Amino acid sequence: MLGLVGAGGIGQELKNSVDLLNFPRIFTIVMIILFMVTVVDQISAYIRRKTI
Repeated sequence: MLGLVGAGGIGQELKNSVDLLNFPRIFTIVMIILFMVTVVDQISAYIRRKTI
């Protein structure tokens, strides 16, 4: 969301790829986002388990 409203980063790249209908690049960016969200969620869960 932040990338779409001016913060730059991967959201802006996704928006540019959608505008250009560059489907292979869109797929790659979405996979990177899903991977990063999964990794951060797993790290967060690990930290919560260790601190509680």
